[in-house]
Amino acid sequence: MAETYCPACGTQMRCKVENLPIGADGFSPLMSTLLDGYEVDLYACPKCGKVELFTANFRARE
Repeated sequence: MAETYCPACGTQMRCKVENLPIGADGFSPLMSTLLDGYEVDLYACPKCGKVELFTANFRARE
């Protein structure tokens, strides 16, 4: 993924977890509406602590 900047403070975010499975085992109510699991990459801002989730291995079309 390209460099990701915090929408709250503008600091470059750091990837903390790649390919985190959520939803399939009821672990996360955020994704409980999905029948299958879903994998995300979790980024955190080292300055303000904001967390962002992105689809794992996402590649934007150019």
